[in-house]
Amino acid sequence: MVILLTIAFFSTLFFFGWQIARWVLNENRIEHLIAFSGIFGLGLYVFFINIVGLFIPIQTVFYLVLVVFLLFASICFLGRRLRVFGDQRTLEWGISGRWRKILLGSTLFLTLSVGLISFNSHMDLAAARVATAVTMAEGNFPPMEIFNPTDPLYYHYAPDLFSAATYKITGMPIYAAYDLQRAILSGVLFLLGFFLIKLFFLDTATAFFASLSMMYAGTLVFFNGLNGIPALYHKFILGQEIYAPFKFVSDAIVGEYTTPVINSVITQHWGTMAFALMMAVVYIYFFLLYEENRGHHIPAFFAGGFLFALLALVSEPYFAVLGVVIFLFPFVFFLFKRDWTSAKKIFISSFILLSITLLAALFQGGLLRPALAQQLHLSSSKNAYNAVLRTSNQSNLNNNSNFFRVGTPWLLHDGKPIYDPLFLAEFTLLLVVLVPALVFLFKRRFQLALFLTGLLLLFFSVPLLIDSDFPDLAGQLGRFFLPIPLFGGLVIGLVLTTLYRRAQKSLLKGSLLLLAFVLIAQGLWTHSVWVAFGDPPGTWNPNAKFFAQADTLETKAYSWVKKNTTIKDLFLIIKDNYDAECGVSTVPNCLFILNTGRMAPTFMLTGIWGDTMANTSSPDMAALFSEVSKSCDSDILRKLNYSYVYVDGEWSKGMEAKCIKSNELNLMFQISEGEEFIRIYKIEEETHPLSSDSAEANTKQVHQVSQVVTDEL
Repeated sequence: MVILLTIAFFSTLFFFGWQIARWVLNENRIEHLIAFSGIFGLGLYVFFINIVGLFIPIQTVFYLVLVVFLLFASICFLGRRLRVFGDQRTLEWGISGRWRKILLGSTLFLTLSVGLISFNSHMDLAAARVATAVTMAEGNFPPMEIFNPTDPLYYHYAPDLFSAATYKITGMPIYAAYDLQRAILSGVLFLLGFFLIKLFFLDTATAFFASLSMMYAGTLVFFNGLNGIPALYHKFILGQEIYAPFKFVSDAIVGEYTTPVINSVITQHWGTMAFALMMAVVYIYFFLLYEENRGHHIPAFFAGGFLFALLALVSEPYFAVLGVVIFLFPFVFFLFKRDWTSAKKIFISSFILLSITLLAALFQGGLLRPALAQQLHLSSSKNAYNAVLRTSNQSNLNNNSNFFRVGTPWLLHDGKPIYDPLFLAEFTLLLVVLVPALVFLFKRRFQLALFLTGLLLLFFSVPLLIDSDFPDLAGQLGRFFLPIPLFGGLVIGLVLTTLYRRAQKSLLKGSLLLLAFVLIAQGLWTHSVWVAFGDPPGTWNPNAKFFAQADTLETKAYSWVKKNTTIKDLFLIIKDNYDAECGVSTVPNCLFILNTGRMAPTFMLTGIWGDTMANTSSPDMAALFSEVSKSCDSDILRKLNYSYVYVDGEWSKGMEAKCIKSNELNLMFQISEGEEFIRIYKIEEETHPLSSDSAEANTKQVHQVSQVVTDEL
C-alpha cells in the first residue's frame, strides 16, 4: 500500500507540474517538461500547503491541495485534448535520440544513486529537523519549536514540511521521505542546469557537460587522497601497524570551506531543494527577458515569484543573495551597456518578480518578516532575535551588538589568517579557472555572464566581509561558499566543453580533458565512494534504529499515545541525561517525538547539564523545567502546560513517586515486561476531582503504583 500511495502522490504532483509547465513556459519539449514538472509540482505544492495551512488544519491541507492540483491538471489536460484553449503544439523531443538516452539515463542514475546514498546515510537530526517534520505531520502548524512550543519555528522548514506531507500521505518512514525528496530534486537540478545552458547555447553536448561539471566540480581537496599511497604501502606491503590507514578516503571528500554539489545535496537536508529552486528561478528570470515569451509573462511572473518566495523557507541566505542580484542586475547592465531600452525591460521584469516574491515571502511565515523587524527596529519583541539564533546569552539583547556588520572576516575567527593554506588549497584552482571562463562567457552571452558573476561575487565575498557578534551565526556564513561550485562549475564546464570542441590540436584537447578531470575529481570520488560503501561506510538503513521495533513495550506505548492524544498534549519526561538517545546536537526526547509525533519539551535544545542551560530562547521557562525535573511541582507543570507524564526505566530514581505525591495523576496506560516498564499518567486539574467509578478505580491503581515506586526509594 505504501508503494501504491507513493506512486499516486508523486504522479499527481508531476502531472500538475507538467500541465503548469506547458502553460507557464509555453513548453512542448518532453525533456523540458520532465524537469519542470518536478520543480513546479513539488515546489508549488510546498508553497501552497504552507500558505493554506495558516488557515486550515495542516493534515487536511495535505490532501486538499493535492486534490485541487489533480482537478486543475485534469481540466488543463482535457482542455488541451478537446482544443478548448485553441490549437496546442504537440509534444516532441527537443534533442536527438542519442542525447535523449544519455541525458535521461544520467538523470536516472543520479536520482537513484543519490536516493540510495541518502537511505544509507544518517538523517539530519541536528536542530531537530526530522523530529519537527513528524510533529508537522501530526498537526504542528504553523510550526512551533518542539523543544519549546511557546515559540514559533521560523527557521527554514520547507523541506521538513514536504517530508511531513510525504510521510503522512504515503505512510513511508519519515527518513525515507527525506531521501526520496533529495533523490528527485537532484535529478531535477541536473536537468535544470542543462536547460539553463540550452537557453543560451543550442549545442546539446555543451549543455550536458556543463551540467555534469555543475554537479561534480570541486577543489584540490581531492589530492589529499595521495596520502593514502604511503599509508597503504606501509600497512599491506611492509606489514606495519598504521593508525586509520583509510583516512585518505574521507580527506579527499570533505572540504572545510566548500564542497562539490553532489556532496551538498546529500549531506545538507535542505541543499537539494535550495539549489533546485535557485536554478529554476534563474531560468524563469531569463525566460521573462526573452521578447518572444511576452505572451506568457503573467503566469511566469507568479510561478517564478512563488518558487522564489519558497526559497526563503529553504535557505534564507541564498534567497537574500539571489534577490540582491536580481534587484541590481538592470542597473549594472545599464552601467556597462548604456542601453536604456533593454535596461528598462530588465528593470520592469525584476521589479514585478521581486514584488510578487516579497509579498508572498512576508506573508507565508518563516524568518524574513521577524528578521526584517529586528534589523529595522520595527519591533521590540525578542522573538525576532530568537528566530535567527537560539542563544542563552540574553544580555546581547540589551547592548549594541549586531547580527551582521562589515568587519573582521569570518575566516579570521579562531586565529585563522584570511588566506590560510587550506583556504587557498580549496579555492585556488576553481577560481583560477573560473575567472577566464567568465571572461570567455562575457564575450558570448553578456547578460548570463553578468548575472552569474554577480551571484558568484556575492556568495564568495559575504563570508569574507561580514562579521557577527554571535559565534553560531558567524559559523553559518560558510554556507555562502556552497553555491560557488554550483554556478562556477556550470560556467567552467560550459567554457571547457566549448574550447574542447573547437580545439584542433590533440595536445590542447588532452590538456583540457586533464583540467576537466582534476576539477570534477573530488565530486566523482565522493559519488563513487558513497555509492559503493555508503556514508558512513558499511551501513544499511542506519535510521531504522531510531524507531521502535514491532512487539516491544515502546511500540505499544507509542501506539497508545498516537491514538489517544493530540499534538496539543505535552508530555513530561524526566531523565538524568537527555543526550544519550540521538546525540548532543539534537532535541531532547527525540525517540519519543520521532515515534509519536508528540512534543516532550525541555525548553532547551540540547538538554541540561546541572544548572547550565544551553541554546534556549526562553531561559525563564528553561529554569522552571530544571526545577520541575527535581520537584515535579504541580504549579510549575500547569505553567509549562504539560498534559501527560510519560514514565519509563530512564526516569531519575524516585521522580515518579514525587510526581504522584505532588499531582493529581490519572493512570491511563501501563505495560511491563521483566524489569522494563512504561506508565503514562494524565495530569488532572485539582479543581475537578475524579468522581466516577472508573476514576475511583484508577485512583486506586495509581495508589498501588505509588506504593511500589515509594518502596523503591
